[in-house]
Amino acid sequence: MLYYLVYGRTTRGKQNQRRRVIKDKVDNFIEDGFKNIILAGHSSGGWQSIKIKAEFPMLVKGVIGLNPGAGGTVKNRKDWPWWEDVRYYGFVKDLSQINAIIIAHDKDHYNSPNDYSLFKSINSVKFVNLTNSGCKKAEPTNNYHGITLTKCYADYERKNKDLIKYLNDIF
Repeated sequence: MLYYLVYGRTTRGKQNQRRRVIKDKVDNFIEDGFKNIILAGHSSGGWQSIKIKAEFPMLVKGVIGLNPGAGGTVKNRKDWPWWEDVRYYGFVKDLSQINAIIIAHDKDHYNSPNDYSLFKSINSVKFVNLTNSGCKKAEPTNNYHGITLTKCYADYERKNKDLIKYLNDIF
């Protein structure tokens, strides 16, 4: 399994660079004989992993998107009219081959579960909304964007087994 963790705000150029880095790493794993690769990423890493799965559907088996995000905070989108262009830049038109689990929280100031409408009609994309999980704002960011990186989420996942169910569905 390849896990790629990304923090911080990114521009479209940096996001595309991250996508190339992830793709190159996956290619290296495949050359080394690895099969059944699952990409897992937080924030921009999760978003770029979803984009890789969309662009190269046979490259990896699936994606675990932990608060995947792109294009800035909900608050500043009003000031950034190009936000949607950044968010969906590089996505292929046919998304039917995406296989992913997207884990998010209503109070994530980058992306809430409602921001993933592009994927709502795809049966192979699962959604987990952590709003009622009991988990609070996450350090070091002191917001809900990093909630999937906390002990609280680990405890929640251990009880609910959303990731295990997702991986069992794939394999």
